[in-house]
Amino acid sequence: MSSSTGTKSYKLVVVDDHPLVREGLKQVLNRSESNDIEIVGEVSNSDELFEFLKNEHPDIILLDINLPGKNGLEILNDLTQQYPDIPVLMLTMHPADRFAVRTLKGGASGYLIKSSITEELETALRTVLKDKKKYISPEVAEELAEQLDDHAGQPLHNLLSDREYQVMTMLAKGEKIADIAETLSLGVRTVHTYRSRLMEKLNLKSNVEIAHYAISHNLIDQP
Repeated sequence: MSSSTGTKSYKLVVVDDHPLVREGLKQVLNRSESNDIEIVGEVSNSDELFEFLKNEHPDIILLDINLPGKNGLEILNDLTQQYPDIPVLMLTMHPADRFAVRTLKGGASGYLIKSSITEELETALRTVLKDKKKYISPEVAEELAEQLDDHAGQPLHNLLSDREYQVMTMLAKGEKIADIAETLSLGVRTVHTYRSRLMEKLNLKSNVEIAHYAISHNLIDQP
């Protein structure tokens, strides 16, 4: 949305499979005193996003982590390789200790929790777009500080790849291998391979131990 005073207008693409979330984001931006950030695209998965990017070049992408097919972590990796000049702000319902450090290390320009979008969305966007800095909320800053202060003592799950981490959390929730394979568009044998790798890295021997580990480290929501 162009400003009559000649102020630069910024184009935003939202990647989220929940229409209500996308509508909420619009409302937050519409309440802003300035109108120089415009949502020019709304997509719900990886395929739609990269199809959109063939014809449009937004100034920033707001990317949900939990998506059908490729998750946000995988999409972030693809974006940093194919479109390194487009900053990506991660959007998630998960607390900072779940994915914040992992996404920032993966090239994200910030980590925004959905429950805080009303208060933080505009600040986060302007920090990235105008100040050309990463958006680090107090919660994320605390998580970063904890990891930097005790690098050698980092939890073992930080050693997992993004896919191993995803499989681990799904197993911890009690999901079956076949269901995980279908959700992630992977072969059953591939999921078994990820399971074996993550169990070796975490020194675990069963799905029960995986669940206990995930719960004890606050990596999944308990029922």
